[in-house]
Amino acid sequence: MPRKVLIIEDSRLQAKLFYPVFEKYRHCRLLFATNGLEAMDILSREPDIDLIILDLYMPKMDGYSFLKKWRKDDNTEIPVIVVSQENREQEINRMLEAGANAYVTKPWEKQTVRRVIDSMLSRRNPGN
Repeated sequence: MPRKVLIIEDSRLQAKLFYPVFEKYRHCRLLFATNGLEAMDILSREPDIDLIILDLYMPKMDGYSFLKKWRKDDNTEIPVIVVSQENREQEINRMLEAGANAYVTKPWEKQTVRRVIDSMLSRRNPGN
């Protein structure tokens, strides 16, 4: 189960919606960034992140730019789940090709996000 999760979301309200999702996972610490640049800074200081939840549209550095740059630097071990209002197939495919492991459209349900999280983490840690 996740011990440390980075949520990259520029909306405070949307970010707060993740608290109930992660209450299932005991001792899970949530870190927050409001854009890709801030997320890069957090990742440089917190290398033991277990999961990233990523919004697509943000100021300074959007989700696509963040994901492309971060994956380019060979950061492939941490699963990334994109959560966005964007539901066009072309944009979803673009994010998956850039290195996202899953894509969930807003508005989302807590159980849906938990299923995706469990799936991503079980692939990363088989047998857990």
